[in-house]
Amino acid sequence: MGVDSICKQLNSCCQCRYKRWVILILALIELFWFSGYHYGYNALIPVYEDLGVFVSRCQPDEVKCPAQEAMFHDAFIVWIALQMFLITGTGFLMDRIGLRALKLIVTLIFFVGTLMFAFTSRDTSVLFFVAGIFVAPSAMSSLICSHQISSMFPRYRGLVVSLLSGAFDSSGFMTFLVGKTAPRISLQTSFVVLACCALIYGTGMGLFALKQWSSEMGELEERQRVEEVPEKGDESDKSSNRDSLDVRIQRYVEKRYTSFGRCVNSWPFALVTLWFMVALLRFCYFLTQMSQQLAYLFGDDTETINELQSVSAALLMCGFLISPISGVILDSSRALYRRRMSRSPMSDDAELYWMSLRGIAPAFLVLAVAAVTLSGLNFVKSKITYYIAFVLFVLLRSLLFSASVNFVLIAFPIQRFGTVNGLVNTIGGIFSLLQYGVIRMSAIPGNALIASLTIFLFVSPLVLFIKSH
Repeated sequence: MGVDSICKQLNSCCQCRYKRWVILILALIELFWFSGYHYGYNALIPVYEDLGVFVSRCQPDEVKCPAQEAMFHDAFIVWIALQMFLITGTGFLMDRIGLRALKLIVTLIFFVGTLMFAFTSRDTSVLFFVAGIFVAPSAMSSLICSHQISSMFPRYRGLVVSLLSGAFDSSGFMTFLVGKTAPRISLQTSFVVLACCALIYGTGMGLFALKQWSSEMGELEERQRVEEVPEKGDESDKSSNRDSLDVRIQRYVEKRYTSFGRCVNSWPFALVTLWFMVALLRFCYFLTQMSQQLAYLFGDDTETINELQSVSAALLMCGFLISPISGVILDSSRALYRRRMSRSPMSDDAELYWMSLRGIAPAFLVLAVAAVTLSGLNFVKSKITYYIAFVLFVLLRSLLFSASVNFVLIAFPIQRFGTVNGLVNTIGGIFSLLQYGVIRMSAIPGNALIASLTIFLFVSPLVLFIKSH
């Protein structure tokens, strides 16, 4: 039996009416429990410090060792940079070997990396670096695979992508849970159980939830839409009008972007890349600078700092609760521009294409405002402003990946999504290496530099609002 026939049999394993909803729920569960837990690494620092990880960086008589803690933050920067750098390879593999094969590969890598966290100790401190290097890219790759589920929900693609990204963001709950249970359940036991469960669950998702190619993920929804033909004439007319718009936009995209090179050498790619790289730097710097920022704001007030760290950890786990807001922003703005396109038909397909891209501009703009406001609040020494800043950070994180993924899905052919989206992430990851230099600065100049860079976030939405060809 050939590989193609096996894939066809796996694709047809279940054809129930609610299959797409079941797949979405299962994907949300997987992303919450078995994906980006490395973003919550701050919760594990005290536990690993007690185990003596990176203790060699300390002097024999040091009680509190900043150099030891700095190693954990440096490790996180390496994870995120490599995560974004390697995503181009993920995208290339997605477009060459398919979703299913890629999902199975990254599930195995995630399993190995999680086991490394289990066996990180004083004598194997280097494993903390290596484990994250395995977990971070594989977790992000798994998220990108899951994003293709949004093709089953074309009208609510923004909401679905936001929910999936929100579940991924909230997976920091796992490290919070592991850190809290560490006195009773060892880190080794927790991570071994997590690794085994992730391997079993991820393999099942790869075999039965995802299809071989991205373009096949929307076939189920297309069949259901054909079966559920509206009885009312007006509804049928509206549906056919929407379909004709989609056909024209898709035809223009396929004609315009006949190669990967043409995708890269385009205005849409430049706009989404500029926006993403600055937003990613703002996002990563907030996490890596958290300890320094709290020390700048509250000095030696350890009680306040501990309280804010606890609240911050809780808010980080609320990404899934914030994600519907991002989804509503994306879908409502897209729906608004689609109504405009329906009411005033355009003869030029290029103008229609740019109008569809303009539907993502409000989300780009909201993130830019949130990032600039967040940067400004970092200079204010107040608990309430820190809470507000952290809520804005959670919103920023939710919009960061949701908006960029939606933009790439609309702007470029689906068969080139993996490679194009991967390159956007890679460029963003390389740019985020600026953290290494900025974090060596004190709080005020570091915040000032990042705040000045966030102004560039307004360039992309403004160009999208203005440009029509």
